[in-house]
Amino acid sequence: MLREVPWDNDGGFSWERFAERYTSELANGLGNLASRSTSMIGKYRQGAVPASPVEEDPVIADAVARYRAAMDANLLHEGAAAAFEVVRHANAVVAERPPWSVAKDPARADELDLTLASMVRYLAAAATMLSPFMPAKTAELWARLGSGRDALPSLDELAALEVSGWTVQSGGILFPRPEAAVPA
Repeated sequence: MLREVPWDNDGGFSWERFAERYTSELANGLGNLASRSTSMIGKYRQGAVPASPVEEDPVIADAVARYRAAMDANLLHEGAAAAFEVVRHANAVVAERPPWSVAKDPARADELDLTLASMVRYLAAAATMLSPFMPAKTAELWARLGSGRDALPSLDELAALEVSGWTVQSGGILFPRPEAAVPA
């Protein structure tokens, strides 16, 4: 809800809006991306994040710059929004280059590797930027990404984060969908 209402202003709250935001951004957005990514890396690369060129990702670099500016100005809702832009972009990449389709053509193995590694980079960026808002869930996501590091990467590392060789782990549903009934 921090994304919905700036911390320094009054805002409206409804369980319906909470459920909508939770479902769209957490369950369907971040949670689905994490589930699909770890499952596909498990299926196509036996859980090992494939090697891919490490170049600065402009989407992550831009999101980190906006996140820093927002957080420095105590605009928490804008910081969270920058993190979710990375999630939305990652889901768009999956829609544009569906790994399940690319995997059918052995000649496209490099493209598959790039997509799978990019998904892990996007998840690591989202976990790092969302950690002030959801420390337990982002720690769980970070553990699933299998970096071998205890701590999340710094903001400075995110745009060109080396992820090859990480060993992802599938897990339960990160953000279960809420029940249809909304508290009164």
